[in-house]
Amino acid sequence: MSVNAQERASKKEFKDNQKYEKTLNKDLQKKAIKEARQEAKRLTKEGFRTPAGKIPLDKQLENSWQKQVEIDSEGNPLWYIASSRAIGGNQSAAVMQATNAAKIDLAGQIQTKVSQLIEAKVANDDLGQEEAASLSNAVAASKSVISATLGRVLPLVEIYRTLSNKNVEVMVTLGYN
Repeated sequence: MSVNAQERASKKEFKDNQKYEKTLNKDLQKKAIKEARQEAKRLTKEGFRTPAGKIPLDKQLENSWQKQVEIDSEGNPLWYIASSRAIGGNQSAAVMQATNAAKIDLAGQIQTKVSQLIEAKVANDDLGQEEAASLSNAVAASKSVISATLGRVLPLVEIYRTLSNKNVEVMVTLGYN
């Protein structure tokens, strides 16, 4: 019986995917760290809840905190993290407002990093006046471009509560690697 390379590769990917899913399931079944459970309890007392189908609040918080402390090999933060709160007439409108505000915050953080890189390049290359002006224009435009092209933004925490006036307050934390 002969098996071609594509079938072998797909079987290997399938087995790797199964191992990954088992690891994820084990992680979900573990208790969150004590601080995350306490913070989740405090937010629950304030009336916040997780949307149906989302990971429990304590696990969301723990995951968010883990992403915030991850660093790359050079000691720089691996994730850009942004949080936002919004109040809307319904949950979906409030989620959209909070998510957009957090994305704008992320774009600002990324733009700052781009600005720092370009300024370092300008300082190292000793560019003329005309070239330096064009680089500063590129930096000014980068925030809107970055905000429009953010790819895989990962929602780390999403919770909501209904206020006394029937509006919905949503708190969102996003991560971008």
